[in-house]
Amino acid sequence: MKIYAVLGWLSLIVVASYAMFHISYEVEKVETKLQALNRQTLDEQERIHVLKAEWSHLNRPENLRALSHELLPNMRPPAINQIGTLDQLPEREGDANAPASVAVNERR
Repeated sequence: MKIYAVLGWLSLIVVASYAMFHISYEVEKVETKLQALNRQTLDEQERIHVLKAEWSHLNRPENLRALSHELLPNMRPPAINQIGTLDQLPEREGDANAPASVAVNERR
């Protein structure tokens, strides 16, 4: 009877040891994944920071002014006679209640 008790305790110790080993291995694997995700998150945040800085640099008024003069040399502000009101626009062809996308598709 004593032998069965010893074998029972021994098997319980073996099973518990295996379970602890397996759980610790799984925890290490999850921690490694977590570290990789944290590293990736920091990299993405750094990229976003760089993109925001570039966007701020590109949207400076003096930079936009220089680009507009370089890329749109013939563009001038509209003359007074070129500015009108909505009442001066011609009526749309077709159903007046139709959305703009439907009216555009019907014309094609």
